[in-house]
Amino acid sequence: MSSVKPKNGVTDRIILADFGYPWLMAAMWSQCNEQWVAATTQIQDCDGKEDPYFENEWFDDKELRAWQEMPKIGEKK
Repeated sequence: MSSVKPKNGVTDRIILADFGYPWLMAAMWSQCNEQWVAATTQIQDCDGKEDPYFENEWFDDKELRAWQEMPKIGEKK
């Protein structure tokens, strides 16, 4: 994880971002809104069963605490 803010080139792809939640979120930079947009998990009740889904949440650049590159499928460490 890096606490150094992403520079040009990182804002054009998905990263794993730390916005202060207990877990990392997939996030990417929105040039239109000039904010990070992240996929957050939500759960609602549907006939007594949990129904999970994703929702967008927006974060200012100053809220990005740390980040790392999204791992590539099949990439070995």
